[in-house]
Amino acid sequence: MTVSPDATQAVVNITIATNASQKAQSVIVNNGQGPETFPNAFTVGSPSLMVSPSSGTAGENMDVTLTGWSFTSGTTAQFGDSSSGITVNSLTLSPDGSQAIANITIATNAPAKAQNVTVRNGQSTGSFAKAFAVGASALTLSPNAGTSGETVDVTLTGWTFSNGTTVAFGSGTSGIKVNSVTIVSASEAIVNITIAKSAPQKAQFVSVNNGQAAFSFANAFTVSSTALTVSPSSGTAGETLNVTLTGWTFPSGTTVLFGGGGEGITVNSLTLSPDGTQAVANITIATNASQTAQSVTVKNGQGTFSSAKAFKVGSAALILSPNIGTIGETLDITLTGWTFLSGTTVTFGNSTSGITVNSVTVSPDATQAVVNITIATDAPQKAQYVTVNNGQGAFRYDKAFTVAGP
Repeated sequence: MTVSPDATQAVVNITIATNASQKAQSVIVNNGQGPETFPNAFTVGSPSLMVSPSSGTAGENMDVTLTGWSFTSGTTAQFGDSSSGITVNSLTLSPDGSQAIANITIATNAPAKAQNVTVRNGQSTGSFAKAFAVGASALTLSPNAGTSGETVDVTLTGWTFSNGTTVAFGSGTSGIKVNSVTIVSASEAIVNITIAKSAPQKAQFVSVNNGQAAFSFANAFTVSSTALTVSPSSGTAGETLNVTLTGWTFPSGTTVLFGGGGEGITVNSLTLSPDGTQAVANITIATNASQTAQSVTVKNGQGTFSSAKAFKVGSAALILSPNIGTIGETLDITLTGWTFLSGTTVTFGNSTSGITVNSVTVSPDATQAVVNITIATDAPQKAQYVTVNNGQGAFRYDKAFTVAGP
C-alpha cells in the first residue's frame, strides 16, 4: 500500500483470485489509531472471457485470442471436451497476463456446434459456456462443373490442405480421374482432372482427405455433356474449306473424321490451338459426296466423341455467266460454285449439242473457270446440260445453258 504525503489517499495493489466469491466485500482500514470497517465497499464480479474469433470451420487451423481472465504462467485452455474435435496446439501468454493466444486445429469431422472454453490458471478453473462455435466445412470448387472429355484444373478452397492431401471426384464409376493435386497453401489446392467421354452426366460428390480426417461434399462437381460446335456447319459438294471445331479438348494427336469415312469428305489437315480449346480442320468435299448431314467424330487420345448430323453437305450450285448463247456465236462462259482444279474439263450437252469447248482457264484459287465455246449455226435451240469434271469427281447440271436462235 502506498500512502500520499498529505495522508489523504492510499493506493492498494490487490489480486482477486479466480475463485474469489462473486459478491460485495467489506474493506477494513487500520491507520494505527484503530481499524474501521466499510461494509460492501468493493464488489467482485464473475470473469467475462472474451474469445476472438468466436467461431471456426471444420478442418481449419487458426489463432484464437482470449482476454478477460488472469493468464499466469502454466495456464491451460481447452475447447470443449475430448469429443469436440478441437486440439489446442499452443498457448502464448502476454507478459502482463491479460491475454492468451491459443493456436487450435479443428478436425474435419468436428461436431458443428458451440463448445465450452475452459481456462485453468493454477488458482482456479473457469468454464465459459458456448464460447466457441464450430461450423461445417464449406468446400468451394472453381470451376464446379466440367464437360465430358475435358481435362481441367479445379481450385479447391474452404478446407485445410496439407502435404499428402488426396482428392476424389465421385466413386470409381464417376469417370473422373484425378491427375494431380497441387497444394498452393494450407487454404488452397489445385486439382487437375480428366473427365472421360463416357462419364455420367450428373453431379458428383468430392472427397478430401488431408491426413487428419476425410470429408465428402455432396453434389460438389457437375459433369455435363460435350457440345461440339462446328463452324461452318455445312459445305458444298466440290468445295475445299476450313471448319473450326470447339467445345472439346484438342490435345496433340487429336484426329477428326467427317462421316463414316466413305461419304466423300477428306480431312486434309488439322491445326490445333496451343491451349487445346480449338481445332481447325481443312476438308475437301468430293463432287460426288453424299448430300446429307454427316456426323463429326473426334478422337483426342482420352476418348472418342461423335456428334451426329454435325456437318451438312449440300449440292453444288454451278453458276454460268452468261447462261445463254446464240447459234453461230463464240463466247466466254464464266463458271463458279464449284472447285475447279488444274485439268478440269467441261462439256456442254452431248456430241449432238453443237457446242464445242475451245478452252478451259482455271483461276489460281480454283473458285472459277472461264470456258470459251463455239455454238454451231445448226446447234439445237434448247437448254443443254453442262458436265464438269475436276479430277476428283464429275457432276452434271441439267438445263444449265440455253442455245437461242439468231
